[in-house]
Amino acid sequence: MADWAPVLIGVILFVLLQPGLLFQLPGHSRPLEFGSMKTNGKAIAVHTLIFFVIFSILILAVHNLTERAKRNGSGLGTGGDCGGAVCAANARVVVSAPRKGQSGGVWEHAD
Repeated sequence: MADWAPVLIGVILFVLLQPGLLFQLPGHSRPLEFGSMKTNGKAIAVHTLIFFVIFSILILAVHNLTERAKRNGSGLGTGGDCGGAVCAANARVVVSAPRKGQSGGVWEHAD
């Protein structure tokens, strides 16, 4: 998901921040118009700046989250030593089971 996150964020922001679709800043007759479906050069410049700022913040946030997950060595699809797969081969199983003639104990198995 980390590889496609910038693309998806960019497409969603591009569609939502089109001047005139949801809002237009500045509008034709008012400073802020909603759903006018018209645009002008000033609105295009303002919406471009808004897109760049929001896109940059979100991409940095996604990058920081994925880097933190890689550093922590999370094994469930975020990288680590398994390359994005679940690390079942490196799992260590500890089962508490009494042995014959013992009242209790810990049995440890590691591959």
